[in-house]
Amino acid sequence: MKNKKSKSNIRVLIFEPETKSMSYEMGVNVEADSIECESGIYHISDAQRYVDDWNGHIFYIFNASIPERVEAAKLKQLRRSSALNRIFDFDRNKPLDLFKLLPWFVIIILILFGGR
Repeated sequence: MKNKKSKSNIRVLIFEPETKSMSYEMGVNVEADSIECESGIYHISDAQRYVDDWNGHIFYIFNASIPERVEAAKLKQLRRSSALNRIFDFDRNKPLDLFKLLPWFVIIILILFGGR
């Protein structure tokens, strides 16, 4: 579960230069090179960052046209689906494979009995 207090001060403003429109969204998650908001994932390097000293909010402002917004939404969907796939990617009922441990057994035997 995400810490809501640490992420509640992130705001994302997305300007669309072609239609002269703007959308305002809450930031969900900030990583090293990207910020996830409600509609998609955007690269922080493309943003202008402003700090609201009075309220303590951090605003990331993006200029994104319609194709860029669609790409951000697809990126968010891809990241979510691949994360869900990785959660169920393991097999707990799989027995221990001794052939994977065979090289280690050989190394231990050579160390113990291969001396002099």
